[in-house]
Amino acid sequence: MKLLLSLFFFLIQGLILSDEYIMESSSKTNIKELIINNEFTYKSLEIDGRWKDSEGEYGLNKCFGHIKSESNQINLEAYCEKTDSKGDKAWFTITRKTEMQEAGTGISLYIAATGKYKRLIGIRCPYAVKYYDKEFNFYMHKCKIN
Repeated sequence: MKLLLSLFFFLIQGLILSDEYIMESSSKTNIKELIINNEFTYKSLEIDGRWKDSEGEYGLNKCFGHIKSESNQINLEAYCEKTDSKGDKAWFTITRKTEMQEAGTGISLYIAATGKYKRLIGIRCPYAVKYYDKEFNFYMHKCKIN
């Protein structure tokens, strides 16, 4: 009985101490493309969007970055800023290496923040993105916070 109670309290403590932060965004992407040859292209991108999170907050986001495509392998790197309704900000990177541009998964990393988002600095969050068409996308990342 003591073992069962100890196990129960251990599991409950783990649930209480671990936290999850989720951000969902819909954005418009503007792309400028340079085609080197059939195997290599370079794209600069600018993303403007709106977001909401698991804490009931919402705001605007923007990202600037690039996509290198070589032999159907896509390498994306961008730097993003999000601003919430109260003026707090967070900056994060998104990176992705995949064979598809229309959808994929990658890692976002919080690199700086103000206010309530300071607790996210240094946290790596898996993300998924799906393009509606060549301009509009849906994005979500989930962060495990201990």
